[in-house]
Amino acid sequence: MTNINISLPESMRAYVEQKIESGGYGTISEYLRELIRADERREMEYFDKLIADAYANGPVVPLTKEDIELARQETLRRIQTRKGRK
Repeated sequence: MTNINISLPESMRAYVEQKIESGGYGTISEYLRELIRADERREMEYFDKLIADAYANGPVVPLTKEDIELARQETLRRIQTRKGRK
């Protein structure tokens, strides 16, 4: 395992220590690991929902090289337009 040093305001440190003292977690590391796991779960749920919504909205159509080239050209056009406004 790797060690990471973090700085917290006193109020956050007190909050984490209270979580440990209340018996929910054994150590600060355990608490932080659980926060990271929860964040990973939320992110996966978000992307799972995006995929499910995409499938619910109709058939998936693969992008062609032409589609990608058109998107690239449109992106470059928008960049040039923004540069012209500056």
